[in-house]
Amino acid sequence: MPIGMIRTEAPAGAGGGGHGSSEYYMIVDFGRCIVDDKGAPNDVYTGLDYTMPGICAALSSERGGERIEVPDFRPGGTGRV
Repeated sequence: MPIGMIRTEAPAGAGGGGHGSSEYYMIVDFGRCIVDDKGAPNDVYTGLDYTMPGICAALSSERGGERIEVPDFRPGGTGRV
């Protein structure tokens, strides 16, 4: 499915967030995890794994290509990934 296309089976208004209907399905899946008392497929650490490399890359660029270690925020983590 091309990114940005609204899925035809999505309810009316599901694409109102500006990203097709992707955020609708993310919220529905998250709600199911709560209702079913299951862990979410992505936790805060996964989110940080996806986010921090970009932040560190931007910082590195601002500093002329200086090496910036990507932090590991997990308890007992090494402090970098």
